[in-house]
Amino acid sequence: MTSKDYLSLYLTQYDHEKGDIVAGGDFEPYNNENYDKGNSYAPGNCTQYVYNRITQLGGHVDLHMGNGADWDATGIAKGYEVSSTPKAGTAVSFEPGVLGADPFYGHVAFVEHVYEDGSILISEMNAQGFGVISTRTILAEYTYLMSYISPK
Repeated sequence: MTSKDYLSLYLTQYDHEKGDIVAGGDFEPYNNENYDKGNSYAPGNCTQYVYNRITQLGGHVDLHMGNGADWDATGIAKGYEVSSTPKAGTAVSFEPGVLGADPFYGHVAFVEHVYEDGSILISEMNAQGFGVISTRTILAEYTYLMSYISPK
């Protein structure tokens, strides 16, 4: 099965209006505020969204974590806890091409909830189109494919 097949068959995805995320998550809805005042991350990209989501919830990630695929290695280098075990409130880094991630830059999203069966609810930007915030559920058998970075 290709990544595109996986996306169309196994993921639950919804587009949301501003501030309308996330039903079923462990956290307050996204407030759509840009905390990255210097635009260290490209506006409208997954990296800026995850930075903003973590900051909104009182966590901290560096303004220079790189592309989505870089967050795990950069996180380790900068002293963040990086794990292969999903945890609500973490950034989740996708390597290039994994589960629909960009084939060059990879992807980063935010873990909103971990279900009892091990599947995860993530919120993300650009999976449904540039600047679009959406959610999807990733089945437990695929969560090992990504790395999870705990904010400081």
